[in-house]
Amino acid sequence: MKLWISKQTDAPIRDQLVTQLTLALSSGDIAVGEKLPSRGELSRRFGIHENTVSSAYKILSENGLVEFRKGSGFYARSSENTDKGRDLEWLTALYLKDATGLGADYETIRRTVLDQIKRKLADGIVVIEEDQDLRQILMYEISACTGEPVSGLTPNELNKSLPTKGKMVALADEKRKIERSIADCLYLKSRSIPEAMIGRERPADDALIALVSGWDGFLKMAQTILLAVEIAPESIMMRSTQEDGWKNGMGAASMVIADSLAARHFRGDPRLRVFPFLSDESVEDLKRLASES
Repeated sequence: MKLWISKQTDAPIRDQLVTQLTLALSSGDIAVGEKLPSRGELSRRFGIHENTVSSAYKILSENGLVEFRKGSGFYARSSENTDKGRDLEWLTALYLKDATGLGADYETIRRTVLDQIKRKLADGIVVIEEDQDLRQILMYEISACTGEPVSGLTPNELNKSLPTKGKMVALADEKRKIERSIADCLYLKSRSIPEAMIGRERPADDALIALVSGWDGFLKMAQTILLAVEIAPESIMMRSTQEDGWKNGMGAASMVIADSLAARHFRGDPRLRVFPFLSDESVEDLKRLASES
């Protein structure tokens, strides 16, 4: 696992660590169950305070991406649960208890379950994602690669009212939030930093580079990638399409790096470089999912 830290930027070191580790975890560069470098190791490697590393690991832990094992260290979190709570009998009993608690009789429950099964393979793909801005990017990319109608829900919306139509997909880091609500879901991976850089030309040293997205997470990841290849921080201009007047000054940029959705604002612009969010592996998985009857 490679990490890059730049001290010549306004981006806090803690945030740089969180961004890179989150990307590595969600892309699979760090495997589930793999031990992460210790706080002392990262502190020595980058010449930073150990408390900074501790703070980054705390955020990752709160987000459910890593777990601390006493006396051992931090590990990429597995959302797999092997206790009896995942047994089919237990899940069925829990469903029946809740359904009858709402006043449903067993015949109504039986018809409802059969109806859900019959309608499961209906048209379309449903993206389950908490972050609205990221969800829009995922929906756009999935629609583009599959040609399927795509809709989106948050994990809370899924839990409140389970859709009866559509094939469910979500990023791997959403699994812990939704795995008890839906048994059949395709979990997707984001691109890793090395994958995002494959085949990309390195900008000239004097180039002014504009990073454009409606999702703050993309801006941070793209900034991290550029810093990793030693692009000077002052050569990076970050623009959120959520803000009024974001196009002001864009004419000065020699290169525009945008997510797939924001790239629509620059069609035909030779400066544009599009960084898709989903990994090539997940794109192929989505195409197979869309081809299923």
